[in-house]
Amino acid sequence: MRHAESALASKNTNGHRSESSTTDVEFRAELQDRFSEVLTNSQRTTDARQETEKTIATLLAETVAVLSQRLATIEESVADVQQLLRGQERSKEWYTVAEVAQLLGRAEFTVREWCRLGRVYASKRACGRGPTQEWIIADTEIDRIRNEGILPM
Repeated sequence: MRHAESALASKNTNGHRSESSTTDVEFRAELQDRFSEVLTNSQRTTDARQETEKTIATLLAETVAVLSQRLATIEESVADVQQLLRGQERSKEWYTVAEVAQLLGRAEFTVREWCRLGRVYASKRACGRGPTQEWIIADTEIDRIRNEGILPM
């Protein structure tokens, strides 16, 4: 009887082992499937990340190119303005009403009125035709007018 129990036990053990082996094989297969899926997802994520990085790099390169062009245009404009300003350098100490009006973009009448009303520091020229002398305005006064405006009344 012991032999029969032993054979039965062996059979059960073998049977159990066989179920266990089947479960182990299925478990291993499931693990391999999951691992493959994780690797695939990881690869997809890596590919997507690499694609995103390439897109960002392309956009940054395009932005840098556009900004470089804009900077070059601005630098050219600044150089043009500097050249214009050099051409407008005043070499005189005193200016006539007509010259000041042109420099400030005002009418001659307006500049004469500023002089007459004391809104700008001006003096009368020592020579001139007729009984009235011509107003003259100092170079420093023109700068003051540009920076601060005319004097209050």
